[in-house]
Amino acid sequence: SNLVISGVLQGQSDLFIYNLAARTLEQVTNDPWDDLNPQFINTSADIVFASNRVNDSLKLMNTLIPPTDNTHKDLFLYQYSKKNPVLMRITSSPLSDDYNPVEFTNQSFSYLSDNNGTTNLYLSRIDSLIAYVDTSTHYRYRVKNYAVTDYNRSILEHDFAIKSGKTSLLYFHDGRYKMSVSESKSVFEKPTPTLSQTPYMKSLLQKTIKTKTDTVKRNEPP
Repeated sequence: SNLVISGVLQGQSDLFIYNLAARTLEQVTNDPWDDLNPQFINTSADIVFASNRVNDSLKLMNTLIPPTDNTHKDLFLYQYSKKNPVLMRITSSPLSDDYNPVEFTNQSFSYLSDNNGTTNLYLSRIDSLIAYVDTSTHYRYRVKNYAVTDYNRSILEHDFAIKSGKTSLLYFHDGRYKMSVSESKSVFEKPTPTLSQTPYMKSLLQKTIKTKTDTVKRNEPP
């Protein structure tokens, strides 16, 4: 009965929960970061979304946050049922974008990333392990992300149909938009490909390393 959406309010994109029965709106985030592509997972207990935020704290706030030039998006998980104010960081890709998560199973979801310079399909699995037990059981979580495709052209959109077990991919090739539909098992149960970096990503990495090196040299005492 709940719908999670990304909406723009007062010039910033935040996450909201819309209750279809009560027709009420609950604001989840309230900060300058861009919070996009939200999806309920784990039977609506958690929300996974893409954001360019630089920390993992979920704060409903009106105080000024220092500006940042970070435009790249990572994936975060919010434990909605527990109202946990600390987000779980799923990915950390300072030079690429991770976005468009889609639930695959109860503890895993697929997403798109241009981590090697071309947008490919990835899978994220979240395992819960017992951390310690006192009056109740406490868990810690382990996240594993890996690529499931290695295409020479970028995937534009993807979706997964749970009932039919089908995965669809949209891409642009030979001047036309094309869609492929295949059995999800054939996509996600293949050996993990080792992605090679594109010339663009190699040059971007070299530029980033040079910038950091030059910054260190400038800050060295004479």
